[in-house]
Amino acid sequence: MTTNTPGARLDELVQVALANQARVDQLTSELEDAQQALNRILRTDLPELLTEIGIDEVKLPDGTKITLTTGIDASIPDDKKSDAFVWMVENGYGALVRSEVKVVFGANEIDRATEAMGALQEHGMQAEIKMQVPPPTLKAWAKERLMAGEVPPPALFNVRAYDMARIKQPSKR
Repeated sequence: MTTNTPGARLDELVQVALANQARVDQLTSELEDAQQALNRILRTDLPELLTEIGIDEVKLPDGTKITLTTGIDASIPDDKKSDAFVWMVENGYGALVRSEVKVVFGANEIDRATEAMGALQEHGMQAEIKMQVPPPTLKAWAKERLMAGEVPPPALFNVRAYDMARIKQPSKR
């Protein structure tokens, strides 16, 4: 027999929430494991096998196509960002670097906030400039540089090329 007292409903909802949280945690763990297994197959096992066989593309009897491609991982270490951005600007890649200005205002300074961008110095406000190259842009730039035979300075950039198998299944009609 279920009672509908607030205390009973509270207990029931808490138990359901905890069960759902446990299920989400389990599924998250399973997803991470499956992603690692998939990456191992696509980035290691299949590329090694295709290389061993001596092919970079194959079409299976069911129409599935497997192609060996090159993937790129690229990042800038946090402690090297400033130097990396300077290097990019000095070497003609400054257009890839995005800048963000962040201004902190006190309470009840909404009017000052709306006019601040044109008069920061005049109003004595402190501004923080945050620079970044969006990860997809950095990855595309690094791939382009490697394809052109240029290696971005390893002291400033973490760039790693790897073979990767791409699997395309035939469309189902």
